[in-house]
Amino acid sequence: MRTRLPEAIDGQRGNREHDLTRVRHSEAVSAQRHCSGWADHGARCRGPLAELWTYAQDLDRWRVQQMGQALRDCVGDDDLLIERLKDNERLLDMLVEAGEAARGTSWEAKRIAMGRVLAHAISDDADIDYDAALLSALAALEAVHLRYIAQIADANDKPMPPQAGHLVLEPYRSHLIAQGVLELGTTYDGDDAIVGISEFGLRLMAWIRDAEQNPPQPPEVEDPEGAP
Repeated sequence: MRTRLPEAIDGQRGNREHDLTRVRHSEAVSAQRHCSGWADHGARCRGPLAELWTYAQDLDRWRVQQMGQALRDCVGDDDLLIERLKDNERLLDMLVEAGEAARGTSWEAKRIAMGRVLAHAISDDADIDYDAALLSALAALEAVHLRYIAQIADANDKPMPPQAGHLVLEPYRSHLIAQGVLELGTTYDGDDAIVGISEFGLRLMAWIRDAEQNPPQPPEVEDPEGAP
């Protein structure tokens, strides 16, 4: 049985329509903005392609819902969740960022981790700047980036890490450096090199690992119709 997300998360009409218009709009903007454009294209399609457009729109919405469900589960108090989102525009911006990123990724652990990081910021905003940076990094990275992070972390656990630095191919190297997850230094020859994972990168990896090892059980959002 499907558990509906709070009105503030799933964008549905409810008793709090007037007070929560901005909150509902912010979460829904990702799927609505994207799907409206797709709907225009889908309307001109016929047959299997039209069905594919519909499925893709449903998948977008489901991904955002899954992030929202992880958020809701971690906060544990719907009233607190809604009030915090209403009262703090920074948190509202983070919600929109997480929704946009969730819609565009097939990486389930990333969607769950973003919901949990946002829940942490909502429950205690003492470290909201750090949580916002974590969320932005999660939004920018994909599974391929985590594989590089994990490889470097594993190599640095060995007695003799590579003396020439760790090899990370472009464009992944630039992406990882931009998000602050790598530790940079120089080789024995004086060349710039990736020498390890930053503390920030290790924390980001911990959020992802937790999402992979402790996914929501059972899932409380429905798979999009026709999903494999």
